[in-house]
Formats: sequence, C-alpha cells, structure tokens
Amino acid sequence: MKNDNSHKFSNRIFIKSILLTVMTIPVIYIFTKDPLYCIIFISGTVISLSGFLIMIKVVDRLLTKKTGKLFFFSVTFVKLGLITVISIIIARYREFGFIFYIIGLSVVVFAVMIEGIVQLYRSMRYGA
Repeated sequence: MKNDNSHKFSNRIFIKSILLTVMTIPVIYIFTKDPLYCIIFISGTVISLSGFLIMIKVVDRLLTKKTGKLFFFSVTFVKLGLITVISIIIARYREFGFIFYIIGLSVVVFAVMIEGIVQLYRSMRYGA
C-alpha cells in the first residue's frame, strides 16, 4: 500500500485476527471435544484472512492504476464461489460444524470491530 498509515491499520487488523483465531481454537475444542470443529473453524479463518489480504492488494492496485475492475470483480466472485462450495460441503458433512465455519469467516469482522473500539478509546483518551 502506498499510504503508510493504512498499511499499519491493515497490519493491526491482521494481527488481531490471528490473535482471535489463536484464542478461539482452544475454546472450540474445550466445548466440543472434537478437533474436526477446530479444523472447520481454521478453514473459515484462512478463507477470511486470505480474502482480506487479496482485497487489500486488489483495491490498492485498482486505486493506483485505475484499471483492473474486471479482475477485482472476478476475484470477488471466485472468493464467493469458494465460500459457497465449502459451505455446502461442511453443511452436508456436519451441520453443527457450519456454525464454526461462519464464526471463522467472521474473524476479520470481529478484528475490525475491536480495532474500531481501540481507536475510539484512544481518541477519547488522548484527543483527536
């Protein structure tokens, strides 16, 4: 990314996502006693994090070069197709595992919400 602040912001979101994943895996295993649910959660997290990183690269390229809109939309559709196919496979194999897959997909969303709360706290404490 060209802007150093936005690069730091995306790195903080990525680190928070990894930390959330590491903290959630033992909780899932403690409650379910089945390592397959942890693997399902990790697969959702990997898809979510890779989609986030690809989105950052593609949007940065789109904003700097003003071309590649077709590539952006095709990558988005491939990502959605992959999410759909894996969702169908997991739902047919283990219905309860689908919940952990959705939680894994939403790890980046939780990390963005946590980063927003941290930034709000910093601005209220130290001033804008």
